[in-house]
Amino acid sequence: MLKVVHSRNASGTRKVKSRQRKRGAALMRAVAQIAREAGCYKLTLSTNLARTGAHRFYSRLGWRRTHYGFSLEIG
Repeated sequence: MLKVVHSRNASGTRKVKSRQRKRGAALMRAVAQIAREAGCYKLTLSTNLARTGAHRFYSRLGWRRTHYGFSLEIG
């Protein structure tokens, strides 16, 4: 059975202070460890194209951009 964890970055845009960034990094490391222990082989996430700060944050943690995502608003 394949096990993958996907997270959607839904928080609002704002500047993140160093302490908050450190907490976020620690949280992401903990999530990775929990997923690893649960037998997952991959973590994925999606974030809005406009969230360049979030993109830098994830890149610093070793995440790599691997695909494009699409959405369609219908309501």
